[in-house]
Amino acid sequence: MIAALDSRQKLMTRVVLIAASAVFSLSAAAQNRDIVAEKYSDTYKISTTEATQRLAASREAGKLQRRIAADNPETFAGLYIEHSPEFQIVVLFTKDPQRNLAKYTQSRLYSAKIAPRSLEMLLAVQEEVGEQLSKSGIRFESGIDIKKSEVELRVLDASRAREVLAKLLAAADFIKIHETTGFPQPTALVGGNKVSGNTINCTMGFNVVEPATRELGIVTAGHCDNNLTYSNSTLQLLYQNENDAGIYDVQWNKQRIIGTPKQQKNEIVVEGSPESIVSETPSVDLAVGMPVCKSGATTGYTCGEVADINAATEDYNGLPARYVRARSADELEMNAGGDSGGPVFSGEAGHRSAYGIVHARGAGDRINHLYFMPIERLSILGISTLTSPFKIEGAPDVSGPSPSIPVNVNFNGYPRFPVDLTLEVISCPAGWTCTGGTKRYTTNIPSPMTFTWGCDSSAPDWPKHFRVRTSLKDASGITTDSVDTNIACTGPALGSAHQRMSSHAAPRAGIE
Repeated sequence: MIAALDSRQKLMTRVVLIAASAVFSLSAAAQNRDIVAEKYSDTYKISTTEATQRLAASREAGKLQRRIAADNPETFAGLYIEHSPEFQIVVLFTKDPQRNLAKYTQSRLYSAKIAPRSLEMLLAVQEEVGEQLSKSGIRFESGIDIKKSEVELRVLDASRAREVLAKLLAAADFIKIHETTGFPQPTALVGGNKVSGNTINCTMGFNVVEPATRELGIVTAGHCDNNLTYSNSTLQLLYQNENDAGIYDVQWNKQRIIGTPKQQKNEIVVEGSPESIVSETPSVDLAVGMPVCKSGATTGYTCGEVADINAATEDYNGLPARYVRARSADELEMNAGGDSGGPVFSGEAGHRSAYGIVHARGAGDRINHLYFMPIERLSILGISTLTSPFKIEGAPDVSGPSPSIPVNVNFNGYPRFPVDLTLEVISCPAGWTCTGGTKRYTTNIPSPMTFTWGCDSSAPDWPKHFRVRTSLKDASGITTDSVDTNIACTGPALGSAHQRMSSHAAPRAGIE
């Protein structure tokens, strides 16, 4: 969301984005970059063109994974993406892998392999492991290693865990236990910056909308303070609701509006460049190896790959937890204190998709790993990611009898009301006086916005043709592109009464 500029910000040519984690300088060159493809190409030493193609293939693989899993729960054993030495998408089945894969794709990017057990079985065993350890009061982190077809378990005391799980381990030799020095910790930091609270500071995530009310807001992590101030400004956020336990770590806020509200668009800012978010990618469409990026107030822009879609712990604020774990290919730091709530996203240029928001960082040998809450869990608060810009989709040509003709202006997105519709007359019949003007809509309504075009019912020689141009501007200053509409006034309705104007007066038409 691009904020309104004050005089000091104008001198600095800086733009504040509500959905972003910081204030960045913009340049024309930066806006033309595909930063996700650039990061991927740098990591794997390939061209940005090939990087873009791989990113698109990865997203399609996630969607295909969902279909295969739904059709073959007993034999599907998982899907993962390999990026080096060659890019390939590996699909695992417990039997007839080549024949099963051929039902879905013939692409050379895909290969099929045999696996000893189904993903369904792995998830069931992971759940049983969690239940037994939780009953015994043992802290843990568990996950699924798709490539090895194993359940991974990390605990502080491996001997104690083996004792509790003895019977299960005897029946399932694919549970691998490792000792760790700690567990994922929410990445909030006392004394950080960017979004300031009374005790901790975090990062704002995506702009969101509450569909039931059409009200705009912004999200961050649930474990962040509930009274936040957007950094580098005096903007106070108005806390709405949160869910901060188990699989949820999210809160949403509205603007505390004093004067002109800050603009809210379907954008985030990464390394100085605005990135439009056009979709949500739920966790069922994520695949191991899929590229992901995040923006955070502390560590900035980092990218990596999905390592585990089922990273589980025994407790987050009193309830069993499950998040998505990501890591960088070279094990560099993915996030740190103060990044909580930041946007996690990916996708090729023009198709950026929201994947989730930052929840935690790892510990021990996973200290550099990122844990994020999948984006579909925003729905627990009755909100969803803002993925559509405010724009006019069209204002269809109309015709009808005088004196009043309704004209619909169809729009997309969620403007902040009141909204002003401005009408300019482009074409007016000879001898007529035509007037434009502005109409204000104060109620938060869905599309379309309708205005009435009035044409003098006493005029002769029907029909009369007009051409008008309309644009919309919301209360935060977002202005749409204009569209043209042809209006044909066909004369007085049959049986209507009208009063003829004096002979010297010109016929009139205009917005009512």
